[in-house]
Amino acid sequence: MTLVLLKKSLKPLKNINFMLHDIAEGQGDLTKKIEINTKDEIGDIALNFNNFITSIRKTIGNCSAINCNKYFFCY
Repeated sequence: MTLVLLKKSLKPLKNINFMLHDIAEGQGDLTKKIEINTKDEIGDIALNFNNFITSIRKTIGNCSAINCNKYFFCY
């Protein structure tokens, strides 16, 4: 019984770990987000990570826009 509960409680953490690994080792796809299925501390971690990725994506977008305006061309 204890083992079943432990496995069930660790599954969301394994999912977060898989997504973090996929983002870190992949092509750096900042459009990916962690699916949030819980309203506990693990869900909070996923939510905060998603917010962090969104912030990075916006910062990179702003930098790209500044460079485009500065040099009048984009790649």
